[in-house]
Amino acid sequence: MSTSTTVYVAPRSTKVNPLLAAYLARLTTKPLQTKMATAGVLCFLQEVLANHIAGVPIPSSKNAPAHERALAAAKVNARALNMAAYGFFISAPMNHVLIGGLHKMFAGRTSGRDKLLQLL
Repeated sequence: MSTSTTVYVAPRSTKVNPLLAAYLARLTTKPLQTKMATAGVLCFLQEVLANHIAGVPIPSSKNAPAHERALAAAKVNARALNMAAYGFFISAPMNHVLIGGLHKMFAGRTSGRDKLLQLL
Protein backbone atom coordinates (compact mmCIF):
# COMPACT_ATOMS: atom_id res chain seq x y z
CA MET A 1 0.00 0.00 0.00
CA SER A 2 1.53 3.29 -1.04
CA THR A 3 1.02 6.39 1.03
CA SER A 4 1.30 9.96 -0.06
CA THR A 5 3.43 12.29 1.98
CA THR A 6 2.48 15.80 2.88
CA VAL A 7 5.10 18.36 3.74
CA TYR A 8 4.12 21.04 6.24
CA VAL A 9 5.94 24.33 5.72
CA ALA A 10 5.54 27.18 8.17
CA PRO A 11 5.37 30.72 6.84
CA ARG A 12 8.73 32.47 7.10
CA SER A 13 7.35 35.58 8.75
CA THR A 14 6.12 33.82 11.90
CA LYS A 15 8.05 32.11 14.64
CA VAL A 16 7.08 28.48 15.09
CA ASN A 17 7.13 26.82 18.48
CA PRO A 18 9.94 24.24 18.48
CA LEU A 19 7.60 21.56 19.82
CA LEU A 20 5.15 22.20 16.98
CA ALA A 21 7.99 22.10 14.46
CA ALA A 22 9.22 18.79 15.88
CA TYR A 23 5.66 17.38 15.83
CA LEU A 24 5.13 18.43 12.20
CA ALA A 25 8.51 17.02 11.21
CA ARG A 26 7.64 13.73 12.88
CA LEU A 27 4.24 13.78 11.18
CA THR A 28 5.88 14.01 7.76
CA THR A 29 8.47 11.29 8.44
CA LYS A 30 6.29 8.82 10.39
CA PRO A 31 2.65 9.81 9.92
CA LEU A 32 0.94 6.68 11.22
CA GLN A 33 3.00 6.36 14.40
CA THR A 34 2.59 10.07 15.14
CA LYS A 35 -1.17 9.91 14.63
CA MET A 36 -1.38 6.80 16.82
CA ALA A 37 0.50 8.45 19.70
CA THR A 38 -1.53 11.65 19.38
CA ALA A 39 -4.87 9.83 19.30
CA GLY A 40 -3.92 7.67 22.28
CA VAL A 41 -2.89 10.64 24.41
CA LEU A 42 -5.92 12.74 23.43
CA CYS A 43 -8.39 9.90 24.09
CA PHE A 44 -6.78 9.30 27.49
CA LEU A 45 -6.91 12.98 28.46
CA GLN A 46 -10.47 13.30 27.19
CA GLU A 47 -11.64 10.46 29.43
CA VAL A 48 -9.75 11.69 32.50
CA LEU A 49 -11.10 15.22 32.04
CA ALA A 50 -14.66 13.99 31.46
CA ASN A 51 -14.54 11.86 34.62
CA HIS A 52 -13.18 14.77 36.62
CA ILE A 53 -15.80 17.23 35.37
CA ALA A 54 -18.63 14.73 35.89
CA GLY A 55 -17.37 13.93 39.39
CA VAL A 56 -17.11 10.20 38.77
CA PRO A 57 -15.65 8.56 41.88
CA ILE A 58 -12.58 6.40 41.29
CA PRO A 59 -12.87 3.26 43.44
CA SER A 60 -9.78 2.27 45.38
CA SER A 61 -9.06 -0.19 48.13
CA LYS A 62 -6.18 -0.39 50.56
CA ASN A 63 -5.48 -3.97 49.40
CA ALA A 64 -5.09 -2.93 45.76
CA PRO A 65 -1.67 -3.18 44.12
CA ALA A 66 0.52 -0.07 44.25
CA HIS A 67 -0.03 0.84 40.59
CA GLU A 68 -3.83 0.77 41.02
CA ARG A 69 -3.63 3.00 44.10
CA ALA A 70 -1.36 5.42 42.22
CA LEU A 71 -3.80 5.57 39.30
CA ALA A 72 -6.72 6.13 41.68
CA ALA A 73 -4.82 8.94 43.42
CA ALA A 74 -4.30 10.55 40.00
CA LYS A 75 -8.04 10.16 39.26
CA VAL A 76 -7.39 7.71 36.42
CA ASN A 77 -9.57 4.65 35.99
CA ALA A 78 -9.39 1.62 33.73
CA ARG A 79 -11.78 3.23 31.24
CA ALA A 80 -9.22 5.99 30.55
CA LEU A 81 -6.55 3.38 29.85
CA ASN A 82 -8.95 1.51 27.57
CA MET A 83 -9.72 4.73 25.70
CA ALA A 84 -6.00 5.38 25.23
CA ALA A 85 -5.58 1.87 23.79
CA TYR A 86 -8.61 2.42 21.52
CA GLY A 87 -7.19 5.69 20.19
CA PHE A 88 -3.75 4.16 19.66
CA PHE A 89 -4.65 0.78 18.16
CA ILE A 90 -8.01 1.33 16.44
CA SER A 91 -9.03 4.94 15.86
CA ALA A 92 -5.79 6.39 14.46
CA PRO A 93 -4.86 3.53 12.09
CA MET A 94 -8.42 3.26 10.77
CA ASN A 95 -8.67 7.02 10.20
CA HIS A 96 -5.23 7.06 8.55
CA VAL A 97 -6.28 4.42 6.03
CA LEU A 98 -9.76 5.83 5.39
CA ILE A 99 -8.57 9.41 4.92
CA GLY A 100 -5.81 8.15 2.61
CA GLY A 101 -8.49 6.43 0.53
CA LEU A 102 -10.56 9.60 0.37
CA HIS A 103 -7.54 11.58 -0.79
CA LYS A 104 -6.95 9.05 -3.57
CA MET A 105 -10.62 9.07 -4.61
CA PHE A 106 -10.78 12.85 -4.79
CA ALA A 107 -7.30 13.48 -6.19
CA GLY A 108 -7.45 16.32 -8.71
CA ARG A 109 -11.04 17.22 -7.92
CA THR A 110 -11.36 20.77 -6.66
CA SER A 111 -14.95 21.75 -7.33
CA GLY A 112 -17.16 22.82 -4.46
CA ARG A 113 -19.38 19.78 -4.99
CA ASP A 114 -16.42 17.41 -4.71
CA LYS A 115 -15.17 19.13 -1.56
CA LEU A 116 -18.61 18.77 -0.02
CA LEU A 117 -18.80 15.10 -0.96
CA GLN A 118 -15.38 14.52 0.58
CA LEU A 119 -16.60 16.00 3.86
CA LEU A 120 -19.68 13.82 3.90
